[in-house]
Amino acid sequence: MMEIQCPHCASRFNLPEHLARPGAKLRCSVCKTVFALQLPEPAPAPIPDLLPDDVEQPRPRRRWLFWLMLLLLLACGGAAVYWYCWHERPLTPVQGTAATAENIALLTMKDVRQYYVNNEKMGKILVIEGRVVNEFPQPVSMITVEAVLYGQNQKVIASNRQTAGNQLT
Repeated sequence: MMEIQCPHCASRFNLPEHLARPGAKLRCSVCKTVFALQLPEPAPAPIPDLLPDDVEQPRPRRRWLFWLMLLLLLACGGAAVYWYCWHERPLTPVQGTAATAENIALLTMKDVRQYYVNNEKMGKILVIEGRVVNEFPQPVSMITVEAVLYGQNQKVIASNRQTAGNQLT
């Protein structure tokens, strides 16, 4: 059986092989269109191998290997440029993490407030909120803020250190 398709309505039909002749007239049972049967052309015969069996065939080129190596080289080069130019370097002594008067002046505390919250498990808790504004000429990371609670006689009752940018707990 061979499958035939109507060129007008695209309906498909099965035609017995012994009735299939090139140019035979067929009528679609759905739309009643008459059309000529067109048989598919047979596939061309394969071309015989003209080279003798003992001659070595040329190897296929491996261009993908070239492109892969080039991509790898570019990625390594890009990583090296990033590391050298933009990677975060340790701060210089002027901007270092030491608590010098110059460095402390470049950090500004804004909207600082403190209040108590009653907690059913812990009792009265002191909350200190605020923002640290970085006024260094270049971006500086890993700024540590410390909150210290003093009691009578300037005795330290509690202290907490946190990296700026996170909420203090």
